[in-house]
Amino acid sequence: MLKSITGALFVALWSPLALAQTPTPEPVSSATPEPEVTPLPATPSPTPALEKKAKGRPAPEISGALQILYKERFDKDGDDEVEPSLFRIQRVKIRIEGELTERVSYQVQIDPRSPLIENVLRDAYVDYDLLPGGAIDQKIRAGQMRTPFGYENWASSSDLYTPNRTEVSELHGRGITNRDIGVGLIGDVPLGGGFRLENAMSITNGAGMGAQADDDNKKNYFGKLNGRYKNKDRDLTVWLGGSAGMGTLNEEGIPGVPTDPGEHVEFKRVGADLEVDHTYAFFVAEGARGWEKNANDPALDPEAGSTEVLDAWFVLLAVKSPWKIGERRVGVVGRYDVFGVYDETPEYIRTTVGLWWGEPKLGKADGKRPLGEELRLIATYETVTEDGEPKDDRAILWAQVEF
Repeated sequence: MLKSITGALFVALWSPLALAQTPTPEPVSSATPEPEVTPLPATPSPTPALEKKAKGRPAPEISGALQILYKERFDKDGDDEVEPSLFRIQRVKIRIEGELTERVSYQVQIDPRSPLIENVLRDAYVDYDLLPGGAIDQKIRAGQMRTPFGYENWASSSDLYTPNRTEVSELHGRGITNRDIGVGLIGDVPLGGGFRLENAMSITNGAGMGAQADDDNKKNYFGKLNGRYKNKDRDLTVWLGGSAGMGTLNEEGIPGVPTDPGEHVEFKRVGADLEVDHTYAFFVAEGARGWEKNANDPALDPEAGSTEVLDAWFVLLAVKSPWKIGERRVGVVGRYDVFGVYDETPEYIRTTVGLWWGEPKLGKADGKRPLGEELRLIATYETVTEDGEPKDDRAILWAQVEF
């Protein structure tokens, strides 16, 4: 066997050398002349219109954010039990946005880590600028968008000083979810002297993110109107605004369980908010009230037709120190938020204190936000009381990378 392999290798190596030493035969001249080749006519250069088309549309801009969270609970309710600590991918935002013409722009945002397929697609809308190039900015927006209500619900999670939101936005600022499919009008009107009006309103199905059909024959309406004052010399910006919303909220009960009618609500909500941003501090006070009418089937729910008045409010103060660590500012944050039935003892009270590294940037009036710091860290500690009884405390570590 070894001899056979050795022989094959010898032949394989010797053959090219033998061929290299074999003289190359002289070419035999042909008596037949080669036919003349007629050159093809030159391709005309494209017209300017074709050149423009060949270049294609403007390239979209791609950005995003990755948020990672760690949560640890501490037993404070006396039952000697706590939920397990956890690491979590809080969000993975991938944004694609661009302009097609002077008037038409678009934005698509997905979150592939969402546990629900209907929540993977976040933003998906087209803006049409009604007044391009002018001082007044007004856009018609169509598609899936955030519902405009108050400060916190309208702001991106990337721009908050705490890892989670309050009951003001979780309860009053949205229907089923904080995004819905419909049309809206978003923009601002400068008034001079550092003042301007900022407006946002929407008409949506009310069925929530990813729902491609309406769940009833009614639409949801949300809107907000802010006055903004900005003094660049003092590095001071103040917002004062009001919001309102009305519509329906439908969550079906468990199929086959007649005692579970689900939740069908007709709501009306109003809110007010104040924000002050300065070199050394950021302050927010926001409150909202909602009238929630039980629209369940009276045959299944004895409380059908009743109306509950719900209040929620919070205050937040983030102190911006003059010091930096690694070229990023550091500071402390405190927040107090309350939720409950009107004229009764609050059902839910949460106090949050913490530290932050890396300053966020406030979103624009149209909901499109500039990038904040590429890297941000937040550490908070929360104490919670429900119906007057203490609940387990929570420590949260949150990190974000923007790209």
